[in-house]
Amino acid sequence: MDADTRTLDQRENSLAEQTVIAEAGSQRSCLFLDTFYDRFLTHLYHTEPALRTETFAVQLSRLLSTNNGDSDFYATGLRAHGWRCEQLVINSPFMQAAWAREHGINASGTSLLIEQVARINPDVLYCQDMHQLSEPLLRELKKHCRLLVGQIATSPLAVPLHCYDVVVSSIFPLVEHCRSRGITSLYIPLAFAPRVSEGLSLQSDFMTRPIECSFAGSVASDIHLSRVKLLSSLAQSTPIQVWGTGAELLPQDSPLRARYRGEAWGQDLFTVLGNSKITVNAHAEVLFNKEKPVNATETWANNMRLFEATGMGALLITEYRDNLGDLFEIGREVVAYRSDDECAALVRYYTRRPQEAREIALAGQERTLRDHSYDSRMRDLSNRLRNILALSTESHRPIDYNTISYDFSAVSPSEVRVEHTEAWKSASLPLKQRALVTHELKAMYRGEKVLPFASLKEVLARTLFAGDTVLEIGCSSGYYSEVLSYLIPKPFSYSGVDYSEAMIEMARTRYPTTPFEVASGDDLPYTDRAFDLVISGGVLLHCPNYAEHIEETARVTKRSIVLARTPVSKLGATRFFTKKAYGVETVELVFNEAEIVNLVKAHGFSLTHYLVLDSDPARETQTVTYAFTRSDA
Repeated sequence: MDADTRTLDQRENSLAEQTVIAEAGSQRSCLFLDTFYDRFLTHLYHTEPALRTETFAVQLSRLLSTNNGDSDFYATGLRAHGWRCEQLVINSPFMQAAWAREHGINASGTSLLIEQVARINPDVLYCQDMHQLSEPLLRELKKHCRLLVGQIATSPLAVPLHCYDVVVSSIFPLVEHCRSRGITSLYIPLAFAPRVSEGLSLQSDFMTRPIECSFAGSVASDIHLSRVKLLSSLAQSTPIQVWGTGAELLPQDSPLRARYRGEAWGQDLFTVLGNSKITVNAHAEVLFNKEKPVNATETWANNMRLFEATGMGALLITEYRDNLGDLFEIGREVVAYRSDDECAALVRYYTRRPQEAREIALAGQERTLRDHSYDSRMRDLSNRLRNILALSTESHRPIDYNTISYDFSAVSPSEVRVEHTEAWKSASLPLKQRALVTHELKAMYRGEKVLPFASLKEVLARTLFAGDTVLEIGCSSGYYSEVLSYLIPKPFSYSGVDYSEAMIEMARTRYPTTPFEVASGDDLPYTDRAFDLVISGGVLLHCPNYAEHIEETARVTKRSIVLARTPVSKLGATRFFTKKAYGVETVELVFNEAEIVNLVKAHGFSLTHYLVLDSDPARETQTVTYAFTRSDA
């Protein structure tokens, strides 16, 4: 069929496919607007005054070589995943003046910044210090990028969050706060860059590290009130030594003054951590709600020291937080305390038992180097930003919900034909279904509740654990890899399988770093117990040989099975229907609930919980998502 004789729908589908392929294959650009601590910049330019007149490139290179803060870890990580990245340090007057001079611009301050962003014109403008940018300035900057992104892990009370297209945070309660206000928000934990240890003067043997116990960070400020109390207590009962800023705010009689060893920036900080047997961590307070002033870090482990201390091989003693176990194995990789007295007792215990401290420190370092590197974090950030950029290019196509699932007709099992069971292989279905998916994804990113997404998240909250391997059977275009990574703040690896080559082709195009396979749910290409959790993604209802599908699902599952969006009835036997799905005739089953549940139980599983999504009294059916756990898991 030539282009002139194709239908309008076909031409639109072809154009949509070309757009997706172009989006997936193109190199994206990102401009980072960064700041460094003013005290650090003052110290650097005071000790190296000749740096003030150097070129922009020389100044930036010298600044980044200190590995202070998050340096260029984000930019370097995104470059490794195919992005073009540039970086500006907007609170360094010497660097900004050098950039303006080299580009022939007679401007400074916000005027210069607007001109810089306009000239670079990035796909993503990534603001790493949201407190530095006013609402009027953000409105101007937004004219010169496709996506305005801000990152924050401090109080957002004075920040115009609504100006941003995306807010990134390492504090999930803050992410949820943004989403409740209709702002797309990504949970990306902080990380460690192994390069920071290069060239440092460190003891190679843990047992000969000269610092028994350290603390490094802000010593005192209005967001570290509980920290001052903790450190003061430790100074009176443990060998702790303290590095950081804010010591001048301490009372003259503070026991901390005798333990204070000065400021430690960049490489000096990592030298302290790398020469410490034990490091104590204490979070700052992060308030994010004026009406209800809740401290977000009271329940959420978040700060840089979690990964810097473990990455440098020190035993980390940190506060217990609800998500700490998702990051480290408590007691084997890090040690957690719940009170000042317990922290002091733990420091004394491990000071007397350096071999035990060494074993935990080494395990914590191994975990950080394996799971908490900037490379893995930036792979995640890259994928999510690409997904959002690609979604923004997809035109809004009206959804006719009457054509998604309609024209039901009861049939006997013998009336089900091969065409019905093979219907979802139709090449016409992926783009039609994706139009609905696009609508739902955009709603999700706007903070709206999308029932299929929200219900699966609710069920997985009790079933999915950090580090799990997850398989979705009937993954269609793979969109749940995007949905689950957005909604669930736990690290896991996702794989998808579908018997439709057209669906898998679309999935591989849209999510190129995610593993997808073409296969039927009754003949999976995986070894026994290959996955911790298997989701049957609303596919079982189209399978007359559902008992074989359940058997195969049970075979490849190590621990848990989730039967998503399953139509059931408590009355009568399993019923068969033909229906139209996006205009294609297929088969659909309504299961007798006891039968479908008992089929899974027969393979050694117990029903742990379920969620009713909706009910249809006229058809005497409910749509239910079930969660099962293997009895011997």
